[in-house]
Amino acid sequence: MSVSAYLEREKRADLRAGVVAATLVNVNLKRGARQRRPEDFFPSLKRDRKRPRGAQTPARQLVMLKAITLAAGGRIVRRGEADGD
Repeated sequence: MSVSAYLEREKRADLRAGVVAATLVNVNLKRGARQRRPEDFFPSLKRDRKRPRGAQTPARQLVMLKAITLAAGGRIVRRGEADGD
């Protein structure tokens, strides 16, 4: 296993543990208290502020929706095309 694959696997494990920890803390918080996030328990999960993800534009949303549709076994049908079924 490469070092990068190992580090990615460990980061995912930290995220899972952080979700569990945040859930346990959040269900016991008083109303109005700040909700905890996995990053609060694992600072290594904090997003790099130097590399912003960028705005989610309609074009990016469309690309992601098409990828999800194809990954789930669906197909892309454009307007005006016959369904063919």
